[in-house]
Amino acid sequence: MYAVINDHGVKPVFAHKVWKLRISPRVQIFLWLLSKNKLLTRDNLSKRRHVEDKTCIFCAEPKSITHLFFGCCVAKVLWNCLAECLDLNGDWSYEFVASLWIANKKHLLTNVVLAAALWCLWNLRNKICFQGDVWIGLKELLL
Repeated sequence: MYAVINDHGVKPVFAHKVWKLRISPRVQIFLWLLSKNKLLTRDNLSKRRHVEDKTCIFCAEPKSITHLFFGCCVAKVLWNCLAECLDLNGDWSYEFVASLWIANKKHLLTNVVLAAALWCLWNLRNKICFQGDVWIGLKELLL
């Protein structure tokens, strides 16, 4: 019951498939934390202590892990660009991205690119939060 109450963001499906992806161990750990809804975002921090501002740093909407990686305007720009490049059509969500992990051999390159995209979003968010960087455009995100 605790798991049902605690999962307000990403549903922990396909978490075990993270370890079979051919990506850096650092990114595997990041994806595993993402799949378990344990990334250190403002909404997860607010479960432990009082947080004044729980909004997204990109668009000022209420922030959650799902919003940061799939619902935010910055994330949508990234996913639209990748959809064109990789010729993928689908509802961009954690479940859609993680479903490609099942057929890792078939989607090897796609999984590497999508993992890198999630990692880039996370790194950009951290640079803005902790180093004062500013998001200018898609080029800033992919660096």
